[in-house]
Amino acid sequence: GEMLFADAAVVPGDLRTLNLPLLAPSVQLEPPWAEAASGVLMEAKMTVADLRIPGLKRPFFGAADRNLLAAATAFSLSKSAEDELTPGRIKRTAAFELPRGGYATVVLRALGQ
Repeated sequence: GEMLFADAAVVPGDLRTLNLPLLAPSVQLEPPWAEAASGVLMEAKMTVADLRIPGLKRPFFGAADRNLLAAATAFSLSKSAEDELTPGRIKRTAAFELPRGGYATVVLRALGQ
């Protein structure tokens, strides 16, 4: 789906520190995120209870909190160089650290925008 990446300077301070629970069968949907979570589940024709898969131990959807926003730290970007695997193309290497629950693919998508 579409991902939006706001300029960090315009993100309100309260959103920078907001923790949200990951959806799991044991999670109670509560404000401020309950309406959005319910909407997403309804679009998928699911309920929170549907996250429990009878008879299976894996995959397991466990309750845990995650920050709404994750900052990539220790970021570095190499100088451009010839891509030895694809002649005629240029490559760069990005390196960064993310907190638990952060996804490198999301950072790379943001870099591509």
